[in-house]
Amino acid sequence: MIPEIIPEIAKRTIDLAVTAPSADNSQPWRFVNRGDHWEVVYHHAGSKDLFGPTGHATLLSTGALCYNLEQICGTNNTSSSIDALGNWRLSFVPPDRISEAMESALRQRHTNRHPFIGSIINSPIEQIAAGNQIKLQFISEPAPIRKVAEAIRICSELRFKNEELHKWLFSSLRWSPSEAEIGDGLDLRTLHLPPGGRGFMKFISSWPRMSILNLLGISKIMALVDSLPVRNAPALIVISSKKEPGLTWQAGHTLAEIWTKLNRMGVAVHPYYVITDMAHRLQRGELDEAAAGFAQKALALSRNVLNLEADELPHIVLRIGYPTAHSERSKRKSADSFIIESQLDSLQP
Repeated sequence: MIPEIIPEIAKRTIDLAVTAPSADNSQPWRFVNRGDHWEVVYHHAGSKDLFGPTGHATLLSTGALCYNLEQICGTNNTSSSIDALGNWRLSFVPPDRISEAMESALRQRHTNRHPFIGSIINSPIEQIAAGNQIKLQFISEPAPIRKVAEAIRICSELRFKNEELHKWLFSSLRWSPSEAEIGDGLDLRTLHLPPGGRGFMKFISSWPRMSILNLLGISKIMALVDSLPVRNAPALIVISSKKEPGLTWQAGHTLAEIWTKLNRMGVAVHPYYVITDMAHRLQRGELDEAAAGFAQKALALSRNVLNLEADELPHIVLRIGYPTAHSERSKRKSADSFIIESQLDSLQP
């Protein structure tokens, strides 16, 4: 069979589109050439499918991908839909040319986990075109920031006690520059680690060892360290809505827009997803009785400080501020690795 010749503009479109944020840089997408258009399909990455095609993290990241494609191809050449169960469709027609200014803006978007400085008094989200049912909240007062940080601390402690999440995190880490060149997962250099932090991360990468250390309280220490940057944040932005798949998609679209615009303004962004993750695990009955009690406490705290109704949920918390250091950026896979011949190919891990 003669290999399909993919136009260079299509490869450039895909290469730029997948700079969208995804859970632990998992990039859960593949692209199928349909002749007159391209279709995006879900890709099961890794040995365990933690999120699935209709999972919250997948919908959030694919909504962000949709934002990128609209910027690249134009809204008239990008089509998306999602039903009440979370089944989605996303397709696009590559443009004749790609704007250099727009490409620069999308490529500038990145995570910065370093400390932030200064203060942000005026809300930077007023010009964001979020849907009417998406709540955007800008928080710069210390008291509510501390309450959000406490909710994150509680959920983070639960995460460090969870075997499945522990294995997912450490399987996604890329420990060396050569591993990072693969283009997926989290480059360890993107983490803000203290001296000796790399060795410590390697030490706790074994779940049997971590489970023993948890008996000595290491999960509490890790959770405190994880939440401290939020407690000290100059400001937070929280994206919330009712718990509906279509609104999760819109939240992802809004997330990409906010993040891209903030980075263009010189404002650094660090996302926290742990409250949302624990909320969904609680809903699915995946937490034991003790963990469920703590998760409910964290959710009640976050809903109270964010003034959310019982059927509303924070999709993500963004720590924002002015950066103190350059942040290494996790790479993306090559455009060729995302292109498949049929949707069935995307089911192969």
